[in-house]
Amino acid sequence: MASLIEYGVYFLFFLLPFQTRYFLMTKELDNQYFEYGSVSVYASELVLLAMVFLKMVELAQKRAGYPFSFFNFASIALSLYLLLSLTWSVNFGISAIHILRLFEAAIGVFIVLQTPLHKKKLYFACIGGVGVHALLGIWQFFTQAVSPVSFLGIAAQHPG
Repeated sequence: MASLIEYGVYFLFFLLPFQTRYFLMTKELDNQYFEYGSVSVYASELVLLAMVFLKMVELAQKRAGYPFSFFNFASIALSLYLLLSLTWSVNFGISAIHILRLFEAAIGVFIVLQTPLHKKKLYFACIGGVGVHALLGIWQFFTQAVSPVSFLGIAAQHPG
């Protein structure tokens, strides 16, 4: 289980340069695209969700409790405040999405810090993700054409 989480972290760092997302819902404001009102799912979020599930299974198998500390207390207090702030929010949906993203980031940091990682593998994952992204951009520059890739959210673009 630990090795699955470890390789999930490497895959997450590989995917970070690919900020491709699937739009679940788009919003417009004054006939313009409204980023903060749109709902989308990033590929890195799906990997993070899988790692959260694996980490929960691992913790359940170990039955390990975390000792009470100031950091744990502050984290719980902040989480409760954020959830309570939804009640006086101007737009409940947008606030809920952004609070969810903040929780995802905190959980991602927790998983990365709790997972023993090899620096070289982490460097290769980061450089590999950036390298693949850079090679795709260089290839598009030299061919002066962009082939459609639905997985990466790229539409076809041809000169002329």
